[in-house]
Amino acid sequence: GIVYFRGVEATVVNTVFKNNRVKHAGSIYISKPTSSADGSLYVDNCTFEGNLATIGDGGAVYIVGSTEANITNSVFINNSAVKSQNNVGGRGSAVYIGGTPNVNIGSSIFVNNTGAYDSAIYVYGGKLTLANSVLLNKAYDSTPAIFKGTSVYNNALNLNDNFWGDNTKANVDAGIDVDRWVILDASYTEAENGELTITA
Repeated sequence: GIVYFRGVEATVVNTVFKNNRVKHAGSIYISKPTSSADGSLYVDNCTFEGNLATIGDGGAVYIVGSTEANITNSVFINNSAVKSQNNVGGRGSAVYIGGTPNVNIGSSIFVNNTGAYDSAIYVYGGKLTLANSVLLNKAYDSTPAIFKGTSVYNNALNLNDNFWGDNTKANVDAGIDVDRWVILDASYTEAENGELTITA
């Protein structure tokens, strides 16, 4: 990752991560080892655009260990995680979650992210609560926005009260249940200054 945190209390606010290219974790990598008392991430009002994990996971953000992570009021656009020829990586086009973290994402926007398995978030372990957020795939992309991987760790997901674009239902992997969602025909435009306008 461009920014690497391990066993620390990390705060990232009012920051733009754009067009970074790395093997693993396009912008932020955070881990809390079991031996550490610390390990949290707070992200607010940040933009992650055009970042790429070339042969790894987490096009923008990679969260592992027992990290406590909170992401709010942030935008993830055009990030990618690419699977290698040996079928390594490609998980978490915008965000990868693995191990036993507790992750809360709210009031955020995911648009045009691409990965081998998902178009927004890949959950391999831990807990994810995602609410009051917008998830829009690329046109003609049938990849689920949220993908739940098979893991030895428990992975509990609460994905109610989000806006899923023009999908016929909440756009998630078949193994995920969502009780409440909003669906509208939607499109978006991006101005030269990077400002994103969503029309629904």
